[in-house]
Amino acid sequence: MFKIYKLITITGLLLIFIVAGKAEANSCEGISVGKVFGLKDGSRNMKVVDPYNPPNLLYVPYAGTFDGKVDGNYTAFYCVDIRNALGFNEDYSDSAYVKPKINYILLNYFPNKTSYTGRLPLDSNEAAAVQFAIWHFSDNLDVTSLQNNNPVRDRALEIISDANLNGGTFVPVHTLKIIPVSILSDPAIADTIKVKVSDELGNPLSGVQVNLSISDGTLSSSVLTSDVNGFTPNIVVTKGTGLTTMLSVTAYTIISPGRHYIHISSPLTKQKIALAKPVNGNLIDCLELTWDSTSSGGNGGIESTYDMAEAMMLRHLKISNGETSKLVANQDFLFAPMFELQSVVPNEGPYNSVATETTPFDILGISNATSAYAVDYLKNGNRVGVVFSTTTNAPEIYSHSKSVCDRFGLSELDELKITYVNNREFYIAHLNNPVNNETDYAISFSIYETPNGHIVDNKWAIEDYHPGQNVTNIYNFQVWGLTEFAVQKIVGSILDKFDALSSLSYQSEDLINPDIWVISSRYLNSGKIKMVFSNNTNQTVSVPVNIKFKREQNSQQETQITNLTLPPDVSEAEISIGLLSSANISVASPSGFLDAIFVGSGMFGNYSGPLSTINNFEYISNYGTFHYPAGAYAFTGGINMSGNLGDVVYIARSLNAAFVNEDLSQYSNLQFKTKGTGVMTVQLEAIQNGVYVYPFVNINLDNSWSQQQIQLSDFRVNGQAIDRSNVKMVLFKLEKNYNQNISGFNYAVKDIFFEHSTTNITGNGTETIENFKLNQNFPNPFNPQTTITFDIATESHVSLTVYDMTGREVALLINKTMKPGANYSVTFNGSGLASGLYIYRLATSEGINLTKKMLLIK
Repeated sequence: MFKIYKLITITGLLLIFIVAGKAEANSCEGISVGKVFGLKDGSRNMKVVDPYNPPNLLYVPYAGTFDGKVDGNYTAFYCVDIRNALGFNEDYSDSAYVKPKINYILLNYFPNKTSYTGRLPLDSNEAAAVQFAIWHFSDNLDVTSLQNNNPVRDRALEIISDANLNGGTFVPVHTLKIIPVSILSDPAIADTIKVKVSDELGNPLSGVQVNLSISDGTLSSSVLTSDVNGFTPNIVVTKGTGLTTMLSVTAYTIISPGRHYIHISSPLTKQKIALAKPVNGNLIDCLELTWDSTSSGGNGGIESTYDMAEAMMLRHLKISNGETSKLVANQDFLFAPMFELQSVVPNEGPYNSVATETTPFDILGISNATSAYAVDYLKNGNRVGVVFSTTTNAPEIYSHSKSVCDRFGLSELDELKITYVNNREFYIAHLNNPVNNETDYAISFSIYETPNGHIVDNKWAIEDYHPGQNVTNIYNFQVWGLTEFAVQKIVGSILDKFDALSSLSYQSEDLINPDIWVISSRYLNSGKIKMVFSNNTNQTVSVPVNIKFKREQNSQQETQITNLTLPPDVSEAEISIGLLSSANISVASPSGFLDAIFVGSGMFGNYSGPLSTINNFEYISNYGTFHYPAGAYAFTGGINMSGNLGDVVYIARSLNAAFVNEDLSQYSNLQFKTKGTGVMTVQLEAIQNGVYVYPFVNINLDNSWSQQQIQLSDFRVNGQAIDRSNVKMVLFKLEKNYNQNISGFNYAVKDIFFEHSTTNITGNGTETIENFKLNQNFPNPFNPQTTITFDIATESHVSLTVYDMTGREVALLINKTMKPGANYSVTFNGSGLASGLYIYRLATSEGINLTKKMLLIK
């Protein structure tokens, strides 16, 4: 027996896909109205295994296209689910796009295309095959179970295979789109945008009238028409009194296949449909603009480095889900510069190399650049040099310097000196990345545009740049290459081009000799910052280290100044600062030379699939209220997230702000607290044998906060525990596959850490103990591990710390509240320490201090 159903499709919810972040175009809810009034091309009377009630069979009376209209214009539709009844002659509202693979099918198969390789002779069978392929992706339908029509089954499997191969990263053409031209976070400076209109293939459409509106502020124009390139003239957005505004643009133009239509009055019980052919109708696009209450120029650009870390997280999540866009070079400007960047970047480079334009990332979305242009200089396929150029509106210098960002990415500044180009002084850096085995020589400089000509300025730290009041625009150049000569050659060519175009002069002051700088720095996720210094003064000096940091991703900035004594040449230092999220660090030498770096512990981010929305993404503070165990790899804070679940949403946490892989071999488990409903998928992003893998473990959520612990050995691929030496990110996901009954979601995660395998505490915590006791470690002497046991008499906050004989702390084994109990034990690993005598101390909130000695012999 098999169940008999009416022709049915989707249960997904109305969605509005909003991309979080400054100046990101949002796919707003559509405004066109669709209607289905009859069957068109399709096949009848088939059976397939019901994906919602296997192994029962589902009777499918019809599969294919439907006749319909959008805003009164004839078109065709497919269904995008297989559960509910279709609403004939009833209104459906436009609600953005379907999944990428379904969108790929709709754009590349019948009826949008009619002649292509492999299609079935009969339109009815080809349309049915397309419909079953769509149901495969919308409802996890097993097409191999299709009965009564083998040609349709086999053809549907071919279409599915094509979509899996080519449609996973498919991005639909937005035929009406707001294009940011100049978006600044300064409320005193207007923003600039324009609108692009195109057909379903991306070809520009001219003569289309677009209408604009804004929720707060004013627009230079509210009605514009697209030109032959599909663009409207620039629109200047003057900000209002608030800190955010929503810009909307509407037009009557082509709607591309793949638009998702949902029943207006019964969105949960009536079948949903997708547009199968382009049609004229009403479209809308939106852009949310936000800005700070004060100008970002006063921060000198250094603080914006962490904005880039957040953008890197967002970009990585988009790349992982096929939703990224390339850099758009040569945008229009709020204050147009005299010369385009292409005109001042040489086409020929050192060693007779040739410039090839490159697009490294969407810099306009993660910096203060108003335009960008980048080239690689290639010789026989090898890169010998690079120019990355930007323009910024005065008085802002481009906010992400290579020297800061590369050390943020774990490169080392091996050498820094003054060199000469065209008989002028420039700082040149030698950067080495031991992780990627890459080396670069680099020079960064800016050119100020004034009414009287152009002025070259070269400083090391962004804070040292001071454009004059008469500067109208700033050109910024970062040049790097394999050799010092290559970099000097490229910089000289840029200066020569400017000199030929305009009157070129140089800042008069001499450069300060770089006598002290930071070779590398890193936050250790345990409350310390490790720094390596180069002191070229030939004497021991004391330098102030100014640290501006945030304990948590959304907390207020704090400041700590630590004075370090640096011996000549290379030395290391560790600064105890406690758990933090990010830190901007500046080091000033006695000569006045200033170096600046950035470190961070990792980022929280989020992602929603095409059928899901995130309405709230709120940071949870836990600083001072939760004590992480000794040696833990800690993530400060937490996240509460809510919205609508149609396919997948997740909270993501990178292991470090540089977004490089971490070695978790010395950690045993992942612990955290959760709150919510449904099944959470906890997933690691890791690299194994050069390939990204995503092992996961499912846990059940509870409406109240509950403690979770997952052994890292439980994260498996093909039944085998993964190699934990290359882990990049942790994902806390809700997937529709595991949460069929959940539509609106609200879940939270906090107090997250990886527990070090050498600090697992054992003990019953139940015995009545009269006194605190610290026992002698065993074995002693030891190499490299030993066990320390102790008794706790009353519930107390307990710390167990190891010191060397100079009194320097070398390990914090325990730092938490513990219950009374006997024979607590913790394992100490001294593999990273030198042979010698060490002291370990047990201290409690009761005022107890117990110490003993132990001997490490290697």
